[in-house]
Amino acid sequence: MFQPPARHPWMSEAACVAPGVDPDLWFPNLHECRGEEGKAIAICGNCQVKPECLAHALKEPHLGFGIWAGLTSDEIRAMQRKLRRNP
Repeated sequence: MFQPPARHPWMSEAACVAPGVDPDLWFPNLHECRGEEGKAIAICGNCQVKPECLAHALKEPHLGFGIWAGLTSDEIRAMQRKLRRNP
């Protein structure tokens, strides 16, 4: 089971690290959780650190996979492109 390293204090408060939550849901391209992105996105919906998670995903170009702040990797990359065009 893959679990990203908690490098930022806000990560320990994220809904995705709550007991009983399968961290593999956030990385469907790496595991056999294909089609279950909706579960991760729903959990992100009420996360108290969603703004911090989104800011982290947008400024870290190496985060090209997984669900971050309730958005898919395609949505994150689209937002990154838009921000580069319109800073």
